[in-house]
Amino acid sequence: MAYAINNITPFGPNAIPLNIVTLADQSADVAAQDMTVSGCKFIKVRILVKTMTGTTPTVQFRIGVDSVVGMTATEVVAYTPAWLESGVTAETYNFEVTGWSNSTSGFRYVNIDQILTGTTPAVTWDAQITVW
Repeated sequence: MAYAINNITPFGPNAIPLNIVTLADQSADVAAQDMTVSGCKFIKVRILVKTMTGTTPTVQFRIGVDSVVGMTATEVVAYTPAWLESGVTAETYNFEVTGWSNSTSGFRYVNIDQILTGTTPAVTWDAQITVW
C-alpha cells in the first residue's frame, strides 16, 4: 500500500502538469491522442463547442484513456453533461471535466468521443487536454 500512497502524482491547482495538448477545430472523435508521457493518472479536459447544427442537436463528450495506442482496454474516466441546442446559433458551450485512472500503470493515450443525437447533427469544437 505504501507504493500507491507515496508514488501518486499530485493533482490540483499547485501541481505541475506532465503535458498539455491543444486541439483546434475538431468535428469528429479524437482517437488515441498521444500525451507523450506514460503513467499519467489524472486528466482535465476543457472543450469549447463553437458551432452546432441540425434539428434539435444534442452533444455530449466521453473521455477515455488507455496505456496502449490501440485503445484495447479503454477506461472511461469522464463524461460531459449532454447539451441541447435550442436554435441559438451564436452561443458557445464550455465544458470542463476531470477524471482519474484506476489502472496501476496509468495511461498515455486519450480518446474524446462525441455523442451526437438529433436530425443530421454536426458540431465543431476545440479541446485542451491536461494530464498529471
